[in-house]
Amino acid sequence: MSNELTTEPTSEPTSGPGAPAASPRTGLPEQPGSDPVAALPAPSGGQQSAGPRAPLVLDASFVLAVLQRDPRATALTHCLLGSVLLSVNLGEVFYKIYEKSGLAPTQVEPVLRAYGVDLVDLPAAAARHFPALRAIDRAARTSAKAAGHKTGNLSLADVSVLGYARETGLPVLTGDRHWTTLGAHGLDVVVFLY
Repeated sequence: MSNELTTEPTSEPTSGPGAPAASPRTGLPEQPGSDPVAALPAPSGGQQSAGPRAPLVLDASFVLAVLQRDPRATALTHCLLGSVLLSVNLGEVFYKIYEKSGLAPTQVEPVLRAYGVDLVDLPAAAARHFPALRAIDRAARTSAKAAGHKTGNLSLADVSVLGYARETGLPVLTGDRHWTTLGAHGLDVVVFLY
């Protein structure tokens, strides 16, 4: 079994008898010459010439893409250090990685911490933005439907990211293109796509 986080399910054990030994640094199963954190570009606090810069509020789609080594996302690993991942989005990362690769949360969380991601609970002040964000989402979907376009919609995890970003003034980093349409309907959050 490879210790790389992929979308391919595995039938080999990830813990217990017969499982590869865990890396002391990441907690992920270790294979000779293979370290999931070392295989990714090193996080950097240095300034980048273009694109988003930390601190950001991270959507689960971006974090999943980094862990699954999507080249567009791994080019932005510098954005992880000092950025925020809300607990609801952390839960989404945990269950999607577990469903796709069988890795337990205790194997994934150390990787995120090694990258310097701040794991944060959603404060009530951020949740107070939810009704307005749902109204913005509804307006965007109504507009898209009237123009004959299909569009996404915001999940509770999405609204959590946007509510936290609104409350803190931080920009967000996502792979969800629907979020970029929300500015025309009143969203006052900077949205970066990976």
